[in-house]
Amino acid sequence: MKALKLHTKTTVLVMAVIIAVFAAFAYLYSTTAKKLSNQDKARLVEAWAILFAERIGREGAMSSNPGTSIPALRNSAILFQQHYPGVTQIRVYGITVSGPAEVVTYPPASPEPLSAEALSKLKGGSSISRLEASQEDLTIRALAPIQSKSGMIGAVSLKAEFSEDTSLIGELTDVILLLLALAGLSITLPVYLLFKRMVYRPIKDLLAAIRKAESGDLTGYARPRASDEIGLLSMEFNQMLSRIRQMSEERERHNQRLQELVDQATVELAERNKELEAANLQLFEIQRQLTQFERLAAAGQLAAQFAHEVGTPLNLISGHVQVLMSRFEDEKTLERLSVIAAQIERITKIVRHLLDSTRRPKPELAPLDINSLIRRMLDVTSPTLAARNVEVIVDLSANPSLIEADVDQLQQVFINLINNSLEAMPQGGALTISTYNDSMGAVVIECADTGEGISEEIQERIFDPLFTTKSRGQGSGLGLSIVKQIIKEHGGEIEVESKLGQGANFIIKLPTSEQSEDVAAEAGKAIIQNR
Repeated sequence: MKALKLHTKTTVLVMAVIIAVFAAFAYLYSTTAKKLSNQDKARLVEAWAILFAERIGREGAMSSNPGTSIPALRNSAILFQQHYPGVTQIRVYGITVSGPAEVVTYPPASPEPLSAEALSKLKGGSSISRLEASQEDLTIRALAPIQSKSGMIGAVSLKAEFSEDTSLIGELTDVILLLLALAGLSITLPVYLLFKRMVYRPIKDLLAAIRKAESGDLTGYARPRASDEIGLLSMEFNQMLSRIRQMSEERERHNQRLQELVDQATVELAERNKELEAANLQLFEIQRQLTQFERLAAAGQLAAQFAHEVGTPLNLISGHVQVLMSRFEDEKTLERLSVIAAQIERITKIVRHLLDSTRRPKPELAPLDINSLIRRMLDVTSPTLAARNVEVIVDLSANPSLIEADVDQLQQVFINLINNSLEAMPQGGALTISTYNDSMGAVVIECADTGEGISEEIQERIFDPLFTTKSRGQGSGLGLSIVKQIIKEHGGEIEVESKLGQGANFIIKLPTSEQSEDVAAEAGKAIIQNR
């Protein structure tokens, strides 16, 4: 079953209310008219009773001799009934010593005594009427006192019967109902049309705009038809839809911007991954070179010790061979001594070549921004530092001076220092790296950790070759020795400040580019000393 529209429901409701009101009005009107009609009839019968009682009293028909008064009263009653055919029965009561007595009844009927209440009202000079209604007829009884000069001498009772003549009331009711029906239609039809125009159509437009919005089309518009509440509702809806449309457009812009940022972040992440891979490869290469240099340093130490141990006897042997060659003139003896001298020289060259092969290459100096190098090394080692719960604090000089240095060798220096700090902080900690220029113009790099610290006894030997505090197989004892040697070859110096339980701070001082000639000279001296 199709649901009724709002304006139809409203019209039906208004019609029902009007019909109910009109029906109630018609019922009240019919009831009131009938009641008023009965009251008029009761007053009419009561007036007849008063008229008949006054006639009896005026004619003196009531006398002390009932024999003479009864025929006269009966004749009066007959004449009155003939004149007023609506009267169906007349009773005349006389007042005796024993009380009221019925004197005449016309037409004859069973006597009906007066009640004490009715008698009391009659003596007061009042007339009485009583209605007795049935479905078809209306019976009215009226009592009126018969007065004389001496007072009340009797009473008259009239009984009148009226048929329920509803034709007039019915006609009036029909007319009223017709008028009410016309009034209902004249009210309902304008209400229907006005409601359809002023309520239904604006709501229909609003619902159409809502359906468009539900389907995703936010361009809908509910046209306000009036400046009433529904028009205000349409305007508020249009404003709300406009705000939603603006918010949706803003959300789309944000989503697009977010997608662009995600794409950009993805590209940056891919680049960072590539950089990380390159950094890991670089770190691996640095660690490989560091291991190789440690092996070379260990081999160099062994070669130097071997050269020292072998060189001294060879020098003595060579001296004795020279003495013997100066004393002997025998050709065969001199030939044999020459062979011995040649082999001694060959052994000396082999030892010298062995020393040369175990030396690190000479630093290839080039202008270098030390801050950039430190940042690059921290990028390389940041995953390891984060995995070991080490917080990195960087305090680099705002305007660092350029230095002349070998990038690869300084990378090995910082890798060694960072590895030592990690080993000193097994439970994590803080690593602070700072740069600045001292009063002499040198570039100072400090690498401080919050580790276990170094005792004074160990500080005195910490840069010695092959010195280590680690267990056998855990370290070569050459890391810090190589660090010191590289710094020295760069014309700089390194020292450590530490106390047990308060961490360690390695301080490196390197000359600036303006001091490059001094750097080269110091590097040359260091290389000569190492030989």
